[in-house]
Amino acid sequence: MAVVIVVIAVVLGTLAAPADQATRPVATRQAITGALAVTRQPVKLLLLGDSIALTLGAGLGDHSATRYGVNEINKGTLGCELDDLPVELSGSVGPATPGCLNWRALWRQDIRRYRPDVVGLLIGRWEVSNHLYRGHWVHIGEPAWDAHLESELLTAIQILSAGGAKIVLFTMPYVDPPNKAADGLPFPENDPSRAAAFNHLLYVFAAHHRSQVLVINLNKMIDPDGHFQMAIDGKVVRWTDGVHITIVAGLWLQSRILPTVKALGLEAQSSVLAKAKRLGAD
Repeated sequence: MAVVIVVIAVVLGTLAAPADQATRPVATRQAITGALAVTRQPVKLLLLGDSIALTLGAGLGDHSATRYGVNEINKGTLGCELDDLPVELSGSVGPATPGCLNWRALWRQDIRRYRPDVVGLLIGRWEVSNHLYRGHWVHIGEPAWDAHLESELLTAIQILSAGGAKIVLFTMPYVDPPNKAADGLPFPENDPSRAAAFNHLLYVFAAHHRSQVLVINLNKMIDPDGHFQMAIDGKVVRWTDGVHITIVAGLWLQSRILPTVKALGLEAQSSVLAKAKRLGAD
């Protein structure tokens, strides 16, 4: 923290000097002004993803600015998945969930509008389902589908990091909805092995993009015993639907997630300030 404060102080000292700002290009002056502005605000966390992200954010963002210096912008969306392919859910084939059909354009707009320091992405609920891809039914853990998901994740982080934000990928928690297949077993998309395979993919992907991406193991936090859990230490952490995260859980997770987000956000802010310093020196 001390290092970050020193960096910010040095850069602000340089930028605040009465240099020939009026003669600088408009783009340069705007970049400097924007860099100065970020130091007067809490770290901005833009939370994106599906309805699990939406419900996580309800508790995670409660008074988060005053408690942890993190201002959460919760843009989790019902039925958000990265594809518009036919999908098999609960044993029936249908169209893709429509929550994020235009995610590329929408997320670009969100980045321009909110200028986050950190973007948290929590998906997987729909990505682990069986999908009809290039004429074949595929699922997580199969090379064709995994490669496709990795390509989409790459596009996503390129969009989300365009303004200098650091990216957090949350692992997918286990799910245990009450509806079961005819044999009494979970439907394929609810099998814990699917969540485990998706989370493994996230870690492999993040290892290839270390400078931009960090994985936060939400699965381990909310399912610490290695299987789906309704409660932890007497706190009910899941809705009765066996999928979504309670506000109590989000509040409980603040101390486990937000300090990391704050540190990443300060790192992102210092990078923006350093860039502004270089622009100011030109």
